[in-house]
Amino acid sequence: MSADAGLDELPTLTAKQTAFVTGLLEGKTASDAYRIAYNCENMSHGAVWVEASRLRRSPKIALWLRHFQRIGMDSACITIEAHLAELARARELALALGQAAAAVQAEHYRGKAVGLYEDRLRVSASISDADLVEAIDNLLGAEIAKAIGTKLGVSEERCEASMAD
Repeated sequence: MSADAGLDELPTLTAKQTAFVTGLLEGKTASDAYRIAYNCENMSHGAVWVEASRLRRSPKIALWLRHFQRIGMDSACITIEAHLAELARARELALALGQAAAAVQAEHYRGKAVGLYEDRLRVSASISDADLVEAIDNLLGAEIAKAIGTKLGVSEERCEASMAD
């Protein structure tokens, strides 16, 4: 779908509104796009943010933004293919500059982007058998705790001492 398709159905924008939409499509924040399109010399940062937010939500602007997002011209949108290609380019540049660590890191990020690596948090906690028997005693009772303690090889005296604490 071309950028011109459906433009005649969109509401007419002023030059300033068009500049604002163009700024947003170039990836600028709403506040930065507003500063480009409008004179903000005597406005605080907060006032610019409020006005930019209000303008971005206005029906006319929203229609224009949706139009360009629908046809894929929103430059803030990134594809996985483009991302992988850019990381491959970074890897090749790093290798050409003799920066092996940077090349490895770029390749690692390519692998993460396609799901080859998974960030995992592994937590392990150790508990002594006697403490385990005591916890079982508190939850399930002395009889079950004693039976499990016996299977774990915890002496009966040690089990009873733990449970007495």
